Amino acid sequence: MKDQDISIEKSMEKSVDYKRCQNMDVAMKEVIQRIMSEHVGIVRTQKGLEEAYRDMQEVLESLTETSVGCQVYYELLNMCQVSMAIIEDAMRQESIGCHYKEKTYMEVLS
Repeated sequence: MKDQDISIEKSMEKSVDYKRCQNMDVAMKEVIQRIMSEHVGIVRTQKGLEEAYRDMQEVLESLTETSVGCQVYYELLNMCQVSMAIIEDAMRQESIGCHYKEKTYMEVLS
């Protein structure tokens, strides 16, 4: 009888985790996409990249705090890490290729 109770509890936990994963999926993907679209598009500014990096760090922290361990969780974690790598690289480089890093007035003067 105890084995059955344990099995039922595990099934219920998996169901709750699955629902948490599905709810997390839509909301977090939209947040990541919005951050990247607003600040890391074709025309970029240093200020926008820094803001995107801070926002993405918050997303990553919230993901790691609510570790669920399902496929959706790992996909979101991967999206976040790839986004951060893109942002970090863009912050270090001048404009190259098809992306343009806009200079602020102070950067032009220096």
